[in-house]
Amino acid sequence: MLEVRIDVASLTRAKSGAVWGGVWLESELGAIPQAGWQDLVAGVLEHWGEQLILLRETPTVEFRFFDGPYGFVCERKGDVLSVVFWSRGPWKPPAKPMLV
Repeated sequence: MLEVRIDVASLTRAKSGAVWGGVWLESELGAIPQAGWQDLVAGVLEHWGEQLILLRETPTVEFRFFDGPYGFVCERKGDVLSVVFWSRGPWKPPAKPMLV
């Protein structure tokens, strides 16, 4: 199972109006990119929501974290999603896609 985690206690609003806080994914593989990952929470969730809608029209969609070189690709095959995590930094994604 893949879960989206939000650390509600960490949410803060910058002077610009942007909402920062902990947002990450949890799976049996652990936290991705890491537990407590700080990012633009509202922006990340809006982006992911838009990408989920795209999965109706296209079988492969990329999802990104905003603050850092991390993301994942979802590939839809019928009712099954394969999720492959990627990084352009030191974090190493799992070698095999994870079925959700």
